[in-house]
Amino acid sequence: MNADKTIVYVGSYSERPEGEWLQGKASNYSIQAYEFNKTDGSLKLLKEYLSDYVGKNSIYMCTTKSGDFLYSINSLVGQNEESNVVSFKIDKNNNGELVKINSIEGTGGQNAVHISLDESENFIFIAHYDNGGSLSVYERNSDGSIGQRVFLDSFNAGNLHSVYSYKNKYIFAPDLGQNKILNYEYNELTGKFIQNPNQPDGLGTESGPRHLVIHPNGLYAYIVHEFSNDISILSIDSSSGILSIVVDKISTLPSSASSDGQFAGAIRLSLDQKFLYVSNRGKTNSIGAFEILENGAKLSFIGAYDTYGKIPRDFFVLKEHLIVLNQNSANAYTYKINKDGSLVKLFGPIKIGLPLAVIAIEF
Repeated sequence: MNADKTIVYVGSYSERPEGEWLQGKASNYSIQAYEFNKTDGSLKLLKEYLSDYVGKNSIYMCTTKSGDFLYSINSLVGQNEESNVVSFKIDKNNNGELVKINSIEGTGGQNAVHISLDESENFIFIAHYDNGGSLSVYERNSDGSIGQRVFLDSFNAGNLHSVYSYKNKYIFAPDLGQNKILNYEYNELTGKFIQNPNQPDGLGTESGPRHLVIHPNGLYAYIVHEFSNDISILSIDSSSGILSIVVDKISTLPSSASSDGQFAGAIRLSLDQKFLYVSNRGKTNSIGAFEILENGAKLSFIGAYDTYGKIPRDFFVLKEHLIVLNQNSANAYTYKINKDGSLVKLFGPIKIGLPLAVIAIEF
């Protein structure tokens, strides 16, 4: 059955010290909801959610596979306070309205930057960037609420940037500060981790590993490095969880562009798994597009596409469209994904106050 409606949620800074690098202004709204028009690519504002309701600075979000629940983390930048996490029921009978279920204040670390669910959706993972980095795990209750914390791992040095479940057996967590991907064994019954004895020191990489995506075939993953604007293709041994670099340093930039003054951001797969996209923040401000070949073992560069703004921090891929947020320009654009994976701008700019993260559901 084809989805009739697409609702897009954008997380934004509601509080942030102003600076010359920011063209927009922080508002009291941490989440905005839009309806996406598949025909012309337009975004229509449905509702803005005050930080008093959804929390300050909604820096990252995730949803359940059904699209019935949304989870958001609040990053209290520069306040030396632990982050918060909030759960919502998505009311599909009312244009995807977010109905708050509960929130947890103090997630075991400062400046939370990433949230995800395990594959059974019984536990919630949160990565924290500041104070050496930390990783926390919370129970997810059957009513969608956030339960008790069951695990916390804190580090003396590092900047944890994201966390992912692999087949509910292993956990991969890119640590930008330590230049490695942490590797854990995962107990899906308790939500607890231990270092993977097969790769206890994780996989060393270079230049700031930030975000990772796992190919649905489970054989490969793709890690993007923030400071060198490149991707490494990783093989995954499904029995041991060991990660290995297959192809290293695939530039996300056009051949004529230098990585100086560039910082890679988000990385996402197309829904048909044929293409891989990554955002380049800095001089080019673009989305790099790749064709995925040889069952995931090879990438072929298609092109880099202008985001028409500064610092494309995040983007989201729909079946035939891509939505990108330009953080420092405080706007968003939408694109059509062609059959060859290339992008064509459809709509924009739409003004959004200091956007940080975007996610969408279809129903």
